[in-house]
Amino acid sequence: MGVKFTDGLIYKILVYALLFSFGYVYLYPMLYMLTNSFMTMEDIIDAGIKWIPSSLNFENYRLVFVELDYFRSLAEAVYLAAFPALSATVSSAIIGYGFARFKFPLKNVLFVLMLMTFIVPPQITMLPMFRMYSQYELLGSIKSFVYPAILGQGLNGALFILIFYQFFRMIPKSLDESAQLDGATPFKVFVKIYIPLAIPSIIIVFLFSFVWYYNETYLSGLYLR
Repeated sequence: MGVKFTDGLIYKILVYALLFSFGYVYLYPMLYMLTNSFMTMEDIIDAGIKWIPSSLNFENYRLVFVELDYFRSLAEAVYLAAFPALSATVSSAIIGYGFARFKFPLKNVLFVLMLMTFIVPPQITMLPMFRMYSQYELLGSIKSFVYPAILGQGLNGALFILIFYQFFRMIPKSLDESAQLDGATPFKVFVKIYIPLAIPSIIIVFLFSFVWYYNETYLSGLYLR
């Protein structure tokens, strides 16, 4: 009597079982890649070898760091992901703030159209975008990712706008009114009040955008060739 369920042995066993299960799901691919990195091609195609290679092979690492110039390639990948992600974060915050705090003609229509861009597969717009980038000589340049991000149409841009829109809607309008009584412009209200409050959302949006741009290999190969 009086003992909480969270203090019981069964509860702790269930918690640790779930932790080990999730840990296994996340660690298995990394362990698999780590063991394969020390294998020769013969070991990889040998069905009898699963985890332990027949001999440690460091030639793969030499090829990565010397022949493929790993650190330069990593720096380029980070550069190509960071700038579009930063542009997407800034533009999404501004657009989300506009939808959340201002009234203007066709606001609801534009908001629905913005949301519809999220459900449109990129394969549909891939060819028109390629032709447009070719006409404006943007192919082979990071601008082909930065410009759409600035306009709120980067990778999953509608989702980021929606995140900021929902966050800014939760902020009491009394803060706007108090700042406006002190002579603050809408832009100053956005920069001085809303941006500091939205730091968690900004971090989340930037990290998600960075990961999506970093992992986007197909469009990168198409536009940055």
